[in-house]
Formats: sequence, C-alpha cells, structure tokens
Amino acid sequence: VVQRFLTLPTGGFHVADQSFPDTIFVQNFNNVLSPLVAPALGTVVTVTGHVHYEGASFRVVPRNYGDIVTIGTAGVGNNGRGISFSVYPNPARTARLSFSLPQEQDVEIGIYDVAGRQIVSLANGRMSAGSHSREWSGLDASGNQVGAGVYFARMKTGGETRAIRTVYLGR
Repeated sequence: VVQRFLTLPTGGFHVADQSFPDTIFVQNFNNVLSPLVAPALGTVVTVTGHVHYEGASFRVVPRNYGDIVTIGTAGVGNNGRGISFSVYPNPARTARLSFSLPQEQDVEIGIYDVAGRQIVSLANGRMSAGSHSREWSGLDASGNQVGAGVYFARMKTGGETRAIRTVYLGR
C-alpha cells in the first residue's frame, strides 16, 4: 500500500506491484467496504476483485473484505514479534487456524462465506501474547454443516485485519 484515500468520492488506496513501477487504485466502489478500513502504508496485500475502468484509469474493485488479504509489512522484518495468521491444511475437511500475538489484545476470528456473511465466530475477546489456534470443521454458528466451497477466515486485532481464503471440502 503506497497511498490511502479514506473519504468519498475516492475511498480506496493505491497499491504498487513490486515487479512494475506503476500503481493501481483499489476503490471502495458502491461502498461495498463499509466502513472502508484501508491497510496501513507499507502493508503488503493481495487484492482480488473486479477490474473497473473509470476516468481514464483502471481500478480493482473488491467485492467484500475477504478480497483484501494482508500478507505482512514491506521492508525490514519485525524479528517475529508481529501478528501472524495462517490456515492449514488448505483445502481441508477440518482446518486449523493458527495465530500469534505480540502482546495481550482483543481478537475476533470468524469464518465468512463469499458474500461476506459471518458463518461462525471462533474467537471473540481478550487473548494473551503468544501462539494460539482454533479448529473449524465446517459447522456454522447453529451447529449445522455448511456446504463445500470457498470461505474466508478473518482475524481482527490491534487495528489490523487479516483474511485468508480457505476451501472447505465438505463431509
């Protein structure tokens, strides 16, 4: 992320591809990301979405929060003292979500469908510094089995949001 615009009508942020000297605008088109929470400057992200052409320029338009996946921070590493979040195996019938926190903080972890609806909450509250994990075996908040398909595991903590696509294979 090289530049942020958090207010309308240009709500979004610019990203630069490390292979090319150009940038592309990631736009909060039609307010699908409401509120817009643009990643911090210097954050490395993967963005998926529709390509939109407007005002003589191309833009990437995410469909929901799951289309913006935080990879880490550009530049010098933080010597393992940062936040990490991973899902394995992927694809799976039962996935393990592993994460680490550099300090005690509030954590929200949920599984979301491709429309951005929360399927189940796996963690919501204050957690200690260190490594943690949660398991998801394809059950929704009511205990019903969900269908096979693509889902998003999302973790919010310390002002950061991380999302990872995962494929649930079904039972």
